[in-house]
Amino acid sequence: MLGLVRLAALRELRGGWRLLLVASAVLIVASALTALPLVYRATSADLALRELIAQSPDAVLFADHARAGRPADAADIAAVDQTAQQARDEHLGAFAGLVGETRRMTETPQAPMRWTRTDNGIDEALPGYFLTAENLRDNARIIRGEWPAQRGSEVALGQPMPIAVGAELADAIGLDLGSVLGWIEIEDPDSGEPTFLLRAEVVGIIEPLADNLLAFHYNDVWFELQRDISIGGAEEPFFAVFIEEDVLLDGISRSPATNVPLIHRLRTRLYPETLISDDVDAAVEAFDAYIQQLQRLEGGSAAALLHPVLGTYQRRASFSGGQSLLAGLQLVAVALFAVALVGRRVAARTADDRERLAAR
Repeated sequence: MLGLVRLAALRELRGGWRLLLVASAVLIVASALTALPLVYRATSADLALRELIAQSPDAVLFADHARAGRPADAADIAAVDQTAQQARDEHLGAFAGLVGETRRMTETPQAPMRWTRTDNGIDEALPGYFLTAENLRDNARIIRGEWPAQRGSEVALGQPMPIAVGAELADAIGLDLGSVLGWIEIEDPDSGEPTFLLRAEVVGIIEPLADNLLAFHYNDVWFELQRDISIGGAEEPFFAVFIEEDVLLDGISRSPATNVPLIHRLRTRLYPETLISDDVDAAVEAFDAYIQQLQRLEGGSAAALLHPVLGTYQRRASFSGGQSLLAGLQLVAVALFAVALVGRRVAARTADDRERLAAR
């Protein structure tokens, strides 16, 4: 009797081990194929993110923040900078290496600016504004003349504020060293005679250094005659002149109207190559909160092209993840079907062996 049991066991093992081996191999291959899309997705996600960023415009490299209608006051300027810094630290500081330096440009509103051309002696008038740029001297060079004074105390009372203008702009509108410009014509409150809210004199002709335009928000249009397009399609030229911040504040404080509003534009350098695919969800939420907080400030606005770029990647990754899951489920279904067929075959052979043994 014991011999018959042993013989039956040997026959069952001999009949089913090959099929069991096939079943095991099918399961191993199916498991590998199921994991392959997920592994590939994890390893290729960072490359896909970098490719998307590389294909985006250069604006993806910075975040912009502006505050309009601010008083011409040094303490307020410092407060604006501090508020922006706190928002960057709170929302973007968690991503190591993402946030770089921030530069601020302060400008007056556009208003009629008058001067006499040096090339033909004709009086001209165009919309213009005063512009301050941090580290101007490190990012531009003098062509003619000298750098404007940096402190308001260096400008004698009643004298025009010293300014610098771009070389291309000077050629376009007939400015040169010694040209005097008047900004916003008003009536003198004491004499009743026509005068200007602010007066400035060109003391330097400059041009930007091509290797570093961060100080000028990655753009050198302020050195040229700029043009807006009206609703009707007509070109409307305007221009900016460079002035030191302390000189501008001091000049406004001496002017007949000391309530000239200022616009602060802050541009922060971003290094999106420091982000990996696992950071994207958190980064999208962080930029959401960062932009919303700055937009809620009085006169505030904010934008960062990297934000919608990361959102695009997020949607693509979600769609790709669904495809990977579907492919994995299909592979699992095929594997289970194969295992079921093998199991059925093993069961059939085992039943045949038992019947033959019983017949003996």
